[in-house]
Amino acid sequence: MKELIAKYDKNISLLDFDKETKKLIENFSSEINIFIKVISKTDCIFVSILENSNKDTSERVEWSFDF
Repeated sequence: MKELIAKYDKNISLLDFDKETKKLIENFSSEINIFIKVISKTDCIFVSILENSNKDTSERVEWSFDF
């Protein structure tokens, strides 16, 4: 299972966050459902993107936020 982890500056704009995250998603085959976990820390934001183990999901991308 492939996993990509990115670290963003806490002040990243929502537009830039979206652009950068889409670039990371492109590393996965379009047939693979993806789970994205976003963890906000004091000075940065971590994003972990991996294959979704929940095979019953109807959406390609599932998000989890930890603020």
